[in-house]
Amino acid sequence: MFSMDKKEYLSLIFDTLNLIKQSADEEKSLTVLGVTASSLKVNKSNFPISDKKQNKTLPIHIEAPQEKTIKPIEGTKKDNSIKPTKKPFTLSKPKEVFSPSNKNVLTLIKKIDPSLYIHPTILDDSKAKKIKNAWKERQHTPKIPILYSDKKDYLFLKNLAKAIDLTFMKSHLIEATPQKKWDLFLDNKNIKLIIAPDYIIHKNKELMKFYKEDESKKNFFLKNSALILLPDINMYLKDSYLKRSLWNAIRNKIDTL
Repeated sequence: MFSMDKKEYLSLIFDTLNLIKQSADEEKSLTVLGVTASSLKVNKSNFPISDKKQNKTLPIHIEAPQEKTIKPIEGTKKDNSIKPTKKPFTLSKPKEVFSPSNKNVLTLIKKIDPSLYIHPTILDDSKAKKIKNAWKERQHTPKIPILYSDKKDYLFLKNLAKAIDLTFMKSHLIEATPQKKWDLFLDNKNIKLIIAPDYIIHKNKELMKFYKEDESKKNFFLKNSALILLPDINMYLKDSYLKRSLWNAIRNKIDTL
C-alpha cells in the first residue's frame, strides 16, 4: 500500500489550494471579457500537476471557442446574387385642370380693368400671314415674271420666258391665282418688267388696284413695275411677224430699265 509522509501530504494540500485559487482568478478574467466558463473546453491531459523535482506548475491550455455558423433553413438556398430592385418610375395622368369659359374670363378682365377694350370676335390675321410669307415671294420672284392663267396660253408663254431667260435676265411663269398675295409680290424690288396677257389684268380685281398707265397710254405699270400687255395669244401663233414685233418691244423696254 502506498503511503505519504506528513511533508508530502501538506505539499499536496497546498498545491490543490493554489490550483483552485488560480482557476477562480482565470474564470473571473474570462467573465470580464464576455466569455463564460461553459464555452471553454479544458484539456484534462494538460491539467496542472505538482512537480516535486522542479517545483513548478504546468500551464493550462485553453481552446478558444469556435465561431458558430448559421445554417440555412431546409428547402431554401442561399443566393447572394439577388439584389433589391427599384420600382420603375411611371408617369401618372395629370388631373383635369379647370378651364373657365370665355364669358367668365371676360367678366374677370372687366373687373380688373374696366377701361380695357375687348374685341368680341377674333381679329383677321391675313395681313400678318402675308408679312410672314413675304420672304417666299421675294425668293421665287424673277426679274421678268410672265403671268398666265389659261392653259391654252401656257406653251407659248413658257417658250417666251425661256427665250428671255437665255437672252436677257431671269424669267419664268407665275400663275395668276386669286389667292396670290399681289401686294407683297409687287413690292419686290427685284422685279424689272412684268409681261401678261391683257385679260388677266382686267379680269383680276386685285391686280386692277395696282394697274396704272401714262397720259399717252403707251406705257403701263403694275404699281411701280413696267408692264407689257399682250393681246390674244392666238394672233402670235398665226402671224410670225407679230412674234418678231413682240420680241423687239421686249428688247426696247429692257434697254430703258
